[in-house]
Amino acid sequence: MQHPQKRRRTHSSLEKGLRLLSVFIPDNCEMGTVEIAKSFSMNRSTVSRMLSVLNRLGFVRQNPENKKYSLGPEVYSLAVAYRRSFQSTLAQIAKPYLDQLRLELKQTVVLEIPASDRVMVSYVTEGLGPIKISARVGDRHCYHTSAGGKCILAFSSEEFIDDILSSELQSFTPKTITDPQELGKELDAVRSGGFAFDDEGNNPGIRAFAVPVFDKENAPVAAIVTAGPANQMVWDQRKYFVKGLRAAGEKISQQLNGDSKNQ
Repeated sequence: MQHPQKRRRTHSSLEKGLRLLSVFIPDNCEMGTVEIAKSFSMNRSTVSRMLSVLNRLGFVRQNPENKKYSLGPEVYSLAVAYRRSFQSTLAQIAKPYLDQLRLELKQTVVLEIPASDRVMVSYVTEGLGPIKISARVGDRHCYHTSAGGKCILAFSSEEFIDDILSSELQSFTPKTITDPQELGKELDAVRSGGFAFDDEGNNPGIRAFAVPVFDKENAPVAAIVTAGPANQMVWDQRKYFVKGLRAAGEKISQQLNGDSKNQ
């Protein structure tokens, strides 16, 4: 049986090693032993020993020319594993908040996540009214037509926005926005207001509101959407719908990003 004091030393070393890896966030710039030691007010020899172990395990690598360190391939492997599980994890985190939001709004609530050329439905909870919205997990919607798509697109990188605006903007209804300049103006409004509105641009007779969910780097990782019949999802009621969406979005972001404050 391991002695308690030895266990404490092991836990302390593990904590220091993990903290040491965080010094490379966010840009993974190369850093020398002395620079890293100063960042954490740690003894240089201690940092050197930890870097040696992390280097041997592949979590950091050393540049043979300048002897400086950066993150190694094992960190990338962990990131890939995390990303692969991200979709199911996000849906699991969001589910109770979306189910509650559906009860409050009495409309269908959907979680959409970004994909290469479209957004994908990751979770659906149907509205309480007699009219059902056709939405299934795995369904895909264009970025320029759906509320969730426009919401994610508006907060994406400029390069990605340019790619979508320069692509063929297909029309699905008479109200689908297919002009790049008009879509660009709508994306500006989404960024300004913090929410998106689909005015029957994706499906005739269906309107929707959406707000984004952000990761720690403020990148959009999902959109929460509430959709319903056009005569119920009216623009004049946007404050009511957006208030509920934002409250759910904030709670999901806090859970997702490990922020337990205000919960």
